[in-house]
Amino acid sequence: MHHAGGVVPPLAPARRVLTVHDTQPLDLPENFSATKRCWLGAMLPWSARRAEVVVSSTAWVLESVVARCGTDPARTAQVPPCFAPPPLPPSVEAVAATKARYGIGGPFVVHPAITYAHKNHLVLLDAVGRVPGLHVVLTGGAAGNEAAVARRAGEPDLAGRVHRLGRVPRADLDALLSGAVALAFPSRYEGFGVPVLEAMALGCPVVAADATALPEVVGGAGLLVGPDDVLGWADALAGLAVDPASRQRLAATGRARAASFDPRRTAGALAEAYHRAAGDAPSTEGRTR
Repeated sequence: MHHAGGVVPPLAPARRVLTVHDTQPLDLPENFSATKRCWLGAMLPWSARRAEVVVSSTAWVLESVVARCGTDPARTAQVPPCFAPPPLPPSVEAVAATKARYGIGGPFVVHPAITYAHKNHLVLLDAVGRVPGLHVVLTGGAAGNEAAVARRAGEPDLAGRVHRLGRVPRADLDALLSGAVALAFPSRYEGFGVPVLEAMALGCPVVAADATALPEVVGGAGLLVGPDDVLGWADALAGLAVDPASRQRLAATGRARAASFDPRRTAGALAEAYHRAAGDAPSTEGRTR
């Protein structure tokens, strides 16, 4: 039985494969309610020790599971996710219409993230404040740091340059990424970071935090900056804003990186994990790796 939510039921009768997306309940317990913190704090390590095989999408998470939950490294397996890019990128006209509808003028970067503290909006706003003329588009729902983000966005150095859109339709986000100078993703904590692949698939250059699983996902196809290095973020974004050749280079490497997350690779890795959990020798006949 494959349990995909990080917890194995106490009476699970079958041999178990467990997906752990991250160990955030152990690493950032303040992000969870007291009840959920207590439950996952106990059940996640217990489940990771009980499963025949623990799978996750990145090596960073598996290393964390071993360190935080006491799991035997021999009982872990990396199963990279598959990723399907949009069949057609947004047209130039769609990008222009989306920018106009949201009142976005001038060059801009996009940070698509709920306003949790670890998503690091404030560092990004401080960096953009140092880059004259650069706008920032913030999509995603509201969380605990929403008021702090609103206060910082209202300060004089950012006047008129922060566009807090909240949740937007998928087509609008794709158009915004297609028209952006870069995806700016300064998150301090990610077990994977799907927005990185979404941006890459659309040819949007990526600047991401050099933290947790993000370097592994970026894979050399984007720029990495320390998550709290305000000057580093300002320099990286300012440089891309005036350097179309660098943007084109990152767009090409990013598309190739996103395309490497092929469903056949995911299926092969998952089938191998199932064979290991069942105690079988995995068959390679007909498998495309």
